[in-house]
Amino acid sequence: MTRPRVSVVITTYNTGRYLPETLESVFAQTYPDVEVIVVDDGSTDDTAARAREFGDRIRLLERPHGGLGPARAAGMAASTGDYFACLDSDDLWDPEALAVQVDVATRHPESGLIVTDGRTYENPHEPDQSLFVTEADELFADPEQQEVTGWFHQEFAMGNRVACPAQAFIPRPVYEAIGPVCMTPNGIQDFDYYLRIARSYPITFHRANLVRWRFRPDSQSGDVDERPLRWTSTSAEVMARELAAATPETRAYVRAGYLAHVRRSAGAARDTVLAGGRPEPEYLDILYRNAGWNPVVLATRAILALPPSAGRAVSRAARTSKRTVEQVRNHLR
Repeated sequence: MTRPRVSVVITTYNTGRYLPETLESVFAQTYPDVEVIVVDDGSTDDTAARAREFGDRIRLLERPHGGLGPARAAGMAASTGDYFACLDSDDLWDPEALAVQVDVATRHPESGLIVTDGRTYENPHEPDQSLFVTEADELFADPEQQEVTGWFHQEFAMGNRVACPAQAFIPRPVYEAIGPVCMTPNGIQDFDYYLRIARSYPITFHRANLVRWRFRPDSQSGDVDERPLRWTSTSAEVMARELAAATPETRAYVRAGYLAHVRRSAGAARDTVLAGGRPEPEYLDILYRNAGWNPVVLATRAILALPPSAGRAVSRAARTSKRTVEQVRNHLR
């Protein structure tokens, strides 16, 4: 019986110091039939040279810098495998990662996405934390359940259940049906793609701990303090598109998810003000463009228009008022 081939797509931009370790974790896989495609997105460091050291064990695609979305789309388009596994150029797999993913996918041919657990790596804030802790644990019936398959579009609408691309495993027929990842350059195309898959396919989550997601203060996600607004504003943008594509059957919960993302983004902007910073204009613009009419966003915009000290005072008062209301509600229950 012919083994399915796995296409590993690694996108990289100025991560030459990490790429060799990532590639070695791919070549250490116990699963034998793997093609490795490295997409260098216009790096200005030694990334391409580091990649060439691996010779014909990889296919190196070099392209002008255009962002993660176009780079990942190019790598997937060039692949020939029966499954896709996308690995960021600074993350790592345990040796059994692909073997386990192929096994789960074979047992669940109906699933459009297979998601493994993993752990944070080199993160002083959350050392060795399970990637399912804040993303997918609630999908399991109990802590002892090792695997769950279901229709999770509603759960994805409320928030991404995949912490990093290295957890995800996608069959080629799904790619052919769904189409390429979106071309946004900012990295949120993963969430967009999982939502599109979840519309049409069941998804399988399993607890095998196979991924190491490297924490980097200098990663594409940006400064640690700025990431909450960056992630939430771009997620709200994805949910605005998802709402536009919603069917009558899904519209209510997709809209609820969209509003939840908008509130999180507005809250992240206010938290930045409370911390003494100023939110990045680029991500405020994304929020305003997609939810400028929302009352929470309008209130946040008014706070940000104030002098910094006044904005912090209003934000603190609003937070205190919200806590008081919640306490009263809890007392009355």
